[in-house]
Amino acid sequence: SIPDLGVEWDLSERSFPGRLPFLEAEYIEACVSRYLDDGSIAKSLIASANRIAGNPAVVRFLWHQHYLVVQNYDKHFMKCYKFPELPALGIDAKPYYLLLAFSGVGYCGEVHKKLGVPRSALTAVLKDFKESVKGSVERTGFVGLAPHYSGWWQGLFNGKLYRLGRLTFLHEPYRVKAKVFENQKTKELQFLCDDGLTFNIEGLVAFKPDEVAWTSKLIEKQNIVTGNPISATGFAMNSEVTLPLIEWRVVVKTGDPVLGVHISAGSPLDVKECIESFAQIIEFTKEFFPQIEFRMFVCESWLMDPALEKIMKPESNVVQFQKRFYLVPSIKDFEFVSIRTIF
Repeated sequence: SIPDLGVEWDLSERSFPGRLPFLEAEYIEACVSRYLDDGSIAKSLIASANRIAGNPAVVRFLWHQHYLVVQNYDKHFMKCYKFPELPALGIDAKPYYLLLAFSGVGYCGEVHKKLGVPRSALTAVLKDFKESVKGSVERTGFVGLAPHYSGWWQGLFNGKLYRLGRLTFLHEPYRVKAKVFENQKTKELQFLCDDGLTFNIEGLVAFKPDEVAWTSKLIEKQNIVTGNPISATGFAMNSEVTLPLIEWRVVVKTGDPVLGVHISAGSPLDVKECIESFAQIIEFTKEFFPQIEFRMFVCESWLMDPALEKIMKPESNVVQFQKRFYLVPSIKDFEFVSIRTIF
């Protein structure tokens, strides 16, 4: 049976071409040559593609996933984190998701050339992509990708993912469940929780009914906004503040463009190197994306858990990295969102 991702099956059905061009040998060879530079990978990937193409139900599901994270990336990117493992595909389960990732190459075309981004600016992120595929081989014995990486690596193909120095950055819409206000005189920031979020007694998001201690409110009237503030250390507060809008203005809201910060594996989290990365990406986006006003850096990671500060040394890289951000409770279990205003 086909897993149900629960969204827009009717719309993907209308665009279903029947035969998927990204399962053709010539297409796969071109992708492997450009992004992996390994002929042996192409051979095994083509073999998997041929077997997948012979299963109409699997082909239909593959197209639906392509429709979500390739054709409608901005709207449905997060769906990739719900993509199933598909163990029924056996030896083709991991190759399946690499084929899905590569389906974005033809759809997006020569996006970097259109943007004027030189190939040299992609060297680091291309290396990370190769390492991601290599990691699949080392862990499972099969060429491919973990399910969510089929969506993640679309950022490489659609021109929204770049690694500059120690950190990797992804163009994202602001999804944090908090609205950000700035005092127009002092430049102080105030984060107010979205309305209707449930929190435990500590001020972290409650993921089970028996954990719920209180529910946030956000009331916006003509001249004032009242809501539950969030401390810079990452805890929502069961108390209310009222901000006069003649003094405070909204600076970040849902959907605004931000830069997602991702900590690549393989080397220490050197804070000086991270600061250099932030500086580089600011200049990079000004040069190649001047039309986009990125509002913040946003990072989602277990490394942002405020509890780490209690068990790690103050001078540790993780704690020093955390201190450069404003922590916010995450709606994802075991993760914390950290935010830093850049513009």
